[in-house]
Amino acid sequence: MAEVTGIPYPTIVLAAVIPAFLYLLALSAAVAFEAGRLNLAPEDTGNEPFDTRRRSQGFVLVAGFATLIGLLLAGYSPTWCGMSAAVVVMIVAMLLPGTRLDVRGWTSVIIDGGRDGLAVLISCAAIGIVIGAVNVTGLGVTLNQAIVSLGEGNLLLALILAAFCSILLGMGLPTAASYLMVIFVAGPAILDLGVDKLQTHLFVFYYAVLSAITPPVALAVFAAAAITGAPTLSIAMSALRLSLVAFLLPFAWVYHPEINLEAVSWATLPALLATVLMMILATIGISAANVGHYRRSLNPVERLIMAMAGIVALTQGLLLSVVASLVIVALMLHARGGFHSLSSRKSVS
Repeated sequence: MAEVTGIPYPTIVLAAVIPAFLYLLALSAAVAFEAGRLNLAPEDTGNEPFDTRRRSQGFVLVAGFATLIGLLLAGYSPTWCGMSAAVVVMIVAMLLPGTRLDVRGWTSVIIDGGRDGLAVLISCAAIGIVIGAVNVTGLGVTLNQAIVSLGEGNLLLALILAAFCSILLGMGLPTAASYLMVIFVAGPAILDLGVDKLQTHLFVFYYAVLSAITPPVALAVFAAAAITGAPTLSIAMSALRLSLVAFLLPFAWVYHPEINLEAVSWATLPALLATVLMMILATIGISAANVGHYRRSLNPVERLIMAMAGIVALTQGLLLSVVASLVIVALMLHARGGFHSLSSRKSVS
């Protein structure tokens, strides 16, 4: 993305911090509410030994990750940073006894690395063919015109169509290839609607990544099914249900671009904190409505109101977002019995 947009990598990383936090919060909240709905108790994992091998693995992970992030923040190209981090990982792994590789291990690393790199190379080559076909047939122009024509009357409808295109065109592709495929088709239309470059590319990239869990392709679901042994369709439906909020989050930074931290100052900090707080409430509210549980089972009316309030808080202006956030807080207090406790105190007094 940094090479395509010309935006410095640190700026992109900073812009993705709050959206990434909201995404993790959405997944965590959905899992927690689902566990509460099913009355699941925490699993006892036991006392696993933190031996030399585990310490060595942790040190190798920290060394490689620190090298990658440090070089990226220093302004080096992503290719150089990735290669440097790989070299650091191999050197540190060979220095530590718990992760030192033998001849068989090195053979496996070379074969697996070559296989994975070849898969990405073939995907990127195929992307070039598809992009050429889209340009020759005029499909890209048709999609752009459809999105722009919808956006003239309703930006929300245009973004929904762009999200659908991003998921559809990104199915079955690795992350980088999926992003490159979609950004040249749906990206220009979103830019024409007045959305800034950074928000547009993050919007497309986010939905291109979500295509990994979207049926019918859902490559990540096939990997999860191979690990767990569960049916693929069952995992796909569970992934969609638990990550429903994730499909709504990209609209948040289009309507609230301040959460991308592009122009943060002491003057804008209070408004930013208020917006982030509303985003957190909306994320938790939609997750609770999706699962149907918050401290107790929610009835259909409560779920509908909480879901609609969360969507409004994510996609509307400041005033409507504040009102929607207050509605979510009121429903949460009602679900916790807060209103009942308050009325009981008044009756006692």
